[in-house]
Amino acid sequence: DFSASNNATTMSFSLATSGAVSEKMRLSSIGHLSVDADLITTGGNIRSGNMGSSTSAIVVGSYGDDFDGTEGSDAKVYGDLIVGGGDIIYPSSGVGKISVAATAAGTPGKDLTIEAGSAPGASGDTAGGKLYLKSGGGDGTGTSTMEFHTKVSGSDTTSKAMEINGSGDVVISNNLTVSGTTVTLDT
Repeated sequence: DFSASNNATTMSFSLATSGAVSEKMRLSSIGHLSVDADLITTGGNIRSGNMGSSTSAIVVGSYGDDFDGTEGSDAKVYGDLIVGGGDIIYPSSGVGKISVAATAAGTPGKDLTIEAGSAPGASGDTAGGKLYLKSGGGDGTGTSTMEFHTKVSGSDTTSKAMEINGSGDVVISNNLTVSGTTVTLDT
């Protein structure tokens, strides 16, 4: 049946350490590579997308190590990252950070938006999702705070502008401006 118009083929790689031989890797006629175990690279990146472009959809650079989130183990996503499980969890061995990379000299920094889920329009007075910002839990008399840092004119770095401490007190480093007409203080 093999001809110029009928030539769909598959390459199958079968191995065994003991017992019966079984398929470990398959390359289909349309270029899909299926691997039945860990895929380990020892000298470069694993790329997805346009291989001739520096903006592939996903780039995993393991620098000779398994991609495990340790220093020197990078995963870069160009485009939207959709997490189906719902959580992004950093290991407890280091400090987690979500940030936008610095821009080139003379170019304003880029925005970062954290947004809860929205209900679709015309959905019958349905509420949007709540946005929870939480500091870390402690133990015993240990506390945690939330700090808000901003950059002021004349400085090249950010500094603390507001803090919410473990008692719920809000500490503002400068003036408080209220643009509404009513301020209610509960005592």
